[in-house]
Amino acid sequence: MKRVEASSNPKWPLYWVAWRKEAWRPTYVLRKDQRGKLTWFLEEGFYREMLEEALHYATRGDWPRLVGHLKTLGNLPMFSGVWGQLQEIRKRVQRLWGDRHLRDPEGRWKAPPWRQALEGWPRTPLSPIGMRLYPEEPPRTLGEWWEAHRKGGGA
Repeated sequence: MKRVEASSNPKWPLYWVAWRKEAWRPTYVLRKDQRGKLTWFLEEGFYREMLEEALHYATRGDWPRLVGHLKTLGNLPMFSGVWGQLQEIRKRVQRLWGDRHLRDPEGRWKAPPWRQALEGWPRTPLSPIGMRLYPEEPPRTLGEWWEAHRKGGGA
C-alpha cells in the first residue's frame, strides 16, 4: 500500500494512509473545505473513532485518560481541515464535561472540583514585586537611587 492513494470517489481525490490497528488504513482525506481550497481532513471512520473515545472518557469522568487522549490529538498534522475537526471534538467534550461535572441537579453551574483545593491558598502572592524582604537592599532602579539621594537619605 502506498502512503498516498488515489480514491475511486471523485469527490475525495486522495487518501493518506497511516499505521492504525495493525494495518495501513486511510487516515486523512484530501477534499475541499468551505472556502473551496483543498486541505486534509480526518477520514470519517477515524474522526468518529477519535470523537467517540473522547466522549467516552468525558462521560466516565476519567480526567487523566481524557487529557491524554486530547494531547495525542494535538500531535496530528494541523491542516486546516484537521484543525476544524479537532476543534469540534474539543467543543463537544467541553460541553459534555461541563454538563456532567459542573452543573448541579437543578441545572445551575457550580464551581469545578479543583477549585475546592485552592480555597486554602493565599489570594495574592506572599511577596509582591513591590515588597522588599530586607530594608537595607540597594536601590533596584535609577529612580529609586535618585529618590534616596534627593531626600538626603542615601550614601
